[in-house]
Amino acid sequence: MNEKILTFLCIVIAPLVLVSMELFHPSGYSSAVYENLLPHRTWWIILHVAQPLFFSLTGLGAIILTWNKPGIVSTISKISLFLFIVYYTVYDSVAGIGTGILIDVIKDLPQDQKQTGIGIIQSYFQHPYLGGSHTWLSEFASFSWLVGTFTMVWVLFFDKKHIIPLLFLLLSGALVWYNHGFPTGPLGFWCFFVGATWITYGKKAHN
Repeated sequence: MNEKILTFLCIVIAPLVLVSMELFHPSGYSSAVYENLLPHRTWWIILHVAQPLFFSLTGLGAIILTWNKPGIVSTISKISLFLFIVYYTVYDSVAGIGTGILIDVIKDLPQDQKQTGIGIIQSYFQHPYLGGSHTWLSEFASFSWLVGTFTMVWVLFFDKKHIIPLLFLLLSGALVWYNHGFPTGPLGFWCFFVGATWITYGKKAHN
């Protein structure tokens, strides 16, 4: 793929698609996963099938920003963002697609079996290591984004980039680390779009 097309896809298209999707990401569901997500199960599955592609492209966009920058901090940033691409995809598939499929199956069970199924969904989502929110997997994946973006900003700061887009990138790191759903997720990916686009294309406008 042409380098300019790939950069545009990762820096502009992917984060903007995530902004639009995360605006409609269900929230406040973890206390009763089945009951809260049952009305949204079709959209929930579609959302979590689509998200990993755009998470990965956005992560690659962050890597592109420091791709040719030498040094240990730049290396830490790229490794952290690679881990984000891998493990955020795993996390989103387990917590998103897996939960959606279970809900879709259990809704058709006889009533006497449904309560058992609902309990299984709740336990699955709240698995302390590999489940949904605030598990080892989700925290590791989110922390990889935080470390990757903060070290990326450090590298770009000493590369004498304009401070304003770097502040947007810092905000993106913190907001997406906290939660990729509404409201912090859309705002975080919007901040990434603004900061990354400014750095990537703004410099060319002054040449």
